[in-house]
Amino acid sequence: MRRYDTYDTAWQRVLACFVDGILFVPLLPLLYYCSLPERSPAVIASASILWWVFGYSYLIISIALFGQTLGKKLLGIKVLAAATRRLPTLKQAVLRVSCAMAFSALELGYLLYLVSAHRYFLSAERQGWFADNTGFLNVLWCLADAAYFVFVRRHRALHDFIAGTIVVRMDAPGRQRHAPGFHKHSIMDV
Repeated sequence: MRRYDTYDTAWQRVLACFVDGILFVPLLPLLYYCSLPERSPAVIASASILWWVFGYSYLIISIALFGQTLGKKLLGIKVLAAATRRLPTLKQAVLRVSCAMAFSALELGYLLYLVSAHRYFLSAERQGWFADNTGFLNVLWCLADAAYFVFVRRHRALHDFIAGTIVVRMDAPGRQRHAPGFHKHSIMDV
């Protein structure tokens, strides 16, 4: 039986986000190209919507099907349903990203408004307060989520509580992290 090790996954989670972000780097030139001023509003809006859908679909589908994104897999951590210690459901995978999705949907909605109102390429002063602060809301959420993670048992982030999930470190086959017979915070004693 494969055993799951400690809940202390902070650095692995951060690095996994970084690795997952790198996966999208090859698409940035295409997004930039589609966002140039000479593009039609339809192209800019379509590219922005596809970017949003693709990014969140990757996260949701990876977590629901495998309990891991590629970054989490490379760093040896996995998302499990807290109650069953099995793969999270699709609902739990959606709930894990729901707050970030909501804040970025506000950003996307406002971007679509700016594009449709032909204000997308105006200076920030002419775009308004909302354009300056929607990204800030997402940053605040991320900081609150990360700060909460530090202080709670099993190092669960807010999005883990919302979704009813935990993130655990996986034991590598044939490798022991602790003395024989002792697995700190193993799945069996939770």
